[in-house]
Amino acid sequence: MYYEINVAKRKSEDGRYEHYFATAPRSIPYFEKALLMLKDFQVLFPSPEYDITIKKNSEQFTFYSSKEFVKEFEKKKLKKEDQAVGKK
Repeated sequence: MYYEINVAKRKSEDGRYEHYFATAPRSIPYFEKALLMLKDFQVLFPSPEYDITIKKNSEQFTFYSSKEFVKEFEKKKLKKEDQAVGKK
């Protein structure tokens, strides 16, 4: 499994987004690195001029907006915390 971050840039003529670039599959092999890179990309490529999406590649593809991806991280973080509390 790996993650891809895709950046699209808004076209001034019609306001639609057009592909700008994407990371290579080997660049982001795990979730935590994807989150770190997303935070950097959000600074480098601010909304609304840019649109950032994340694609989780495993047996099935899952697409996230940057906001959805952060929410997914929070859910995973809470789940880990709940498991840690349950083990005590």
